[in-house]
Amino acid sequence: MLSLAERMLKRSRALLWLIGTLLGLWTVWATLVLPRLEPTQGLEYHVRSFGVRLLLWVLPCAIFLWTQYGRNSLRPLQLGVPPTWRHWAWSLGVTLAASLAISLNVARELGTTPAIVWERLLRNYSFEFPSTPLFEELVFRGVVLASLLEIALSSAMLQRDSSTPPSPLSRWRAAWGANLLATVVFVGAHWPYWIYTEGFDKLAVKSLPVLLLSLVLGMLFARGRSLWPCVLLHWANNELSALVPN
Repeated sequence: MLSLAERMLKRSRALLWLIGTLLGLWTVWATLVLPRLEPTQGLEYHVRSFGVRLLLWVLPCAIFLWTQYGRNSLRPLQLGVPPTWRHWAWSLGVTLAASLAISLNVARELGTTPAIVWERLLRNYSFEFPSTPLFEELVFRGVVLASLLEIALSSAMLQRDSSTPPSPLSRWRAAWGANLLATVVFVGAHWPYWIYTEGFDKLAVKSLPVLLLSLVLGMLFARGRSLWPCVLLHWANNELSALVPN
């Protein structure tokens, strides 16, 4: 039977394979395949987007989860609701506060009020299936961040004693280290398309909001113990940001 250190080393290698596969496949799609396809709209657009993400993201993640967790493959995803009222309060509080902050920034850019921003969102939203927020949260929080958290916390435990839980400070450092690494992967996944379509000129400007959002989503996932508040906040960010003309 493998020791904890051996299991974490094996999982780290598998996670590196997964991250490399995800970024490599997405880079090929965004820079070589997508530009050569005819633009689509409506149902055809959503079907293609859904299918591509299933093939390029969900399939590699499913392979990783099955090889690493077996019958417990869904456990890292945290697909249940927040387990306690404290987790509920944290999840709802962070989601609402972050959504309000995003709407304030959108209102500033549009020269209007947050109330009008939310009114425009509710009036114009077509209530389509939020495939992009769901897929991105499943991959980057449910798989990548969850695995990094487990590896980081196990490493903190090994530095002390495998029988002694890590201190609160060690857990905090491990969690934020994992969150930063997952954020780097999340931002990096957006780069190929941005660089291909706009070059390097706006890369930093476009990356900063995504970086901040990812850090908040990672904190929400780690403390809230549920993926669904992350999906909700990610959806709110995408829809509110879409109100600002490019």
